[in-house]
Amino acid sequence: MTIGFLGAAKERKGFDLIPSILSNLPSTLSYKAIVQKANYSWKLYSETLKKLQENPNVKLLSGSISLEVLLENISFCDVLILPYDKDSYSINASGLLYHACDFEIPVISFRGVGFSKEIENYNLGFLIDSIEELKNFDWSFKNKKFGFSVYNELRQSRTINLLFGNN
Repeated sequence: MTIGFLGAAKERKGFDLIPSILSNLPSTLSYKAIVQKANYSWKLYSETLKKLQENPNVKLLSGSISLEVLLENISFCDVLILPYDKDSYSINASGLLYHACDFEIPVISFRGVGFSKEIENYNLGFLIDSIEELKNFDWSFKNKKFGFSVYNELRQSRTINLLFGNN
């Protein structure tokens, strides 16, 4: 299982939660995590980065990568975890959600983030209330049905309409 924590790390994107998330994965789950570092640090960043560097299952990417490298790494993932802060992301969307959907990769995020209704309404992944839920999470979701095609088509249609109108 390859788990992505991608997009340049920020405190409000839940970077400091990643070690706890990884420690709450079932012990039977064999995983590799791809984690993108930050461009700018904050108070706990160095401590969190050190924990991640000590984990042999974690591959760290630079905070500054090209879109091509980002998309390539997303394509390697089986799931993206977007542990964004519910308060600072209460009305925000996520470009990573859009990229994940383009690759038909499910996401896991917290219930209450601004894009949780999209995840729920279009079946784009899973919503959790707490990190501890990951211990008993069903990680065998490769055969589950997701709504990527409907969501991607709708998103493309709305983008074209926004750019070019109804003509």
